[in-house]
Amino acid sequence: MSARTPVRALREVLFSGLRPARRYESGAAGVTRFIPREGDSDLHPDKSSKSLQECKIYHVNSGLDVKEAISCSKPEPDSAIVGARPEPSAGLPAGGRFRNRFSLAGRNLKIVQTSIPDFISMLLKQLRIFLAVVEAGAVRQAALKLNLSQSSVTKSIQQLEQELHTELLSRSVHGVVPTPAGRLLLSRAKLIEAELRHARNELDELHNAKSGDIRLCASPAVAMSLLPRAITNFKRKRPGVRFQIQEGIYPHVLVPLRSGDVDLAITLVPEKPTDDDLSATILLRDSVTPAVRDNHPMTKRGQVTLADLLDLEWVVYRSSKTGRDIFDHCFASNGLPPPARIIECASFACTLGLIELGDYATLLPTQIFVNSASRIGIRPLFMRTPMPRWDVAVIARANLELSPVCLAFLDELHCTAQQIHLAAN
Repeated sequence: MSARTPVRALREVLFSGLRPARRYESGAAGVTRFIPREGDSDLHPDKSSKSLQECKIYHVNSGLDVKEAISCSKPEPDSAIVGARPEPSAGLPAGGRFRNRFSLAGRNLKIVQTSIPDFISMLLKQLRIFLAVVEAGAVRQAALKLNLSQSSVTKSIQQLEQELHTELLSRSVHGVVPTPAGRLLLSRAKLIEAELRHARNELDELHNAKSGDIRLCASPAVAMSLLPRAITNFKRKRPGVRFQIQEGIYPHVLVPLRSGDVDLAITLVPEKPTDDDLSATILLRDSVTPAVRDNHPMTKRGQVTLADLLDLEWVVYRSSKTGRDIFDHCFASNGLPPPARIIECASFACTLGLIELGDYATLLPTQIFVNSASRIGIRPLFMRTPMPRWDVAVIARANLELSPVCLAFLDELHCTAQQIHLAAN
């Protein structure tokens, strides 16, 4: 499975959903713009054209179809232009590039041309600024994050909207929010950013550089045990690799994964995902177990059953409905009603704090207690009751070819998981 190239991804942004109809436009300062549709390639100068509105822009078959003709009175160096109808004496140089002045409807035009790499660079910069504004919800905060002036950010968004001929952002009481067209572009821009990140990683690997970017989403239990060990080991060998980590639980971790915000999701799953657009591998076989503070009366009773724990007050980590589902299923599968006294908590850190300080119980993955010194103050109970399995899986997009640095980290995850498995046994 091969990844889309950045240029191909850019073409999708320009021509899928946001692609305007083929038309001519004339604007201020003598600007005439021709926006071809996809497939309109190798359009030659129309020698019969006599007006700005009828001008055809010469299109070199470059893979990008946004062209402009700029008046001599106000050249714009950021324009991606190939040519306009020349005077008969001007001719068409090899490669279809005009470097002369041209006469059109009695006006002198100068053709300004930016190379395709420059055009791509300009568009990518605009997309990054667009992403930053959407994520920040305000132009001012985005400008601070990007270390740019507020006017530069505003101008970049305006230029992007002009290129795509649609409004991308709107202001509301909640700040700056994307329009329907903006939401469409947002999803594609994230995928483009992910593709470019993988391209940079592959180039770094090609030059034997021990650097690159890896973006991860991990469930809280994984973020406490397997993931820190894997990253620490990996950074010893590749100190230049940059990690970005966000937290989430299954199935919500799949949202940033599918959008391209992260490269890998490492999470507890009740069973291996089988979605066609995902590629999943089980790293570690695991299960949940009741846990209490050190010196809790239940720790002195040896092996216990779930029925022995019904009278305890429980803390259920529930950042979504999934957490309560696990808890209820644990008791229901053993023919028991759920405990009557429950505290629902959306913070994993607060859940652990409550267990450490009070006479509460909770359900935790057993992997947390491997090398138990890492969780002083909490211990698992020894259960005679069978407990439900929740394995640790690493998930990627099936249609994405991971960069070498991501593949290397994937190997590190497998090695670390094997070490945890051996230590647990």
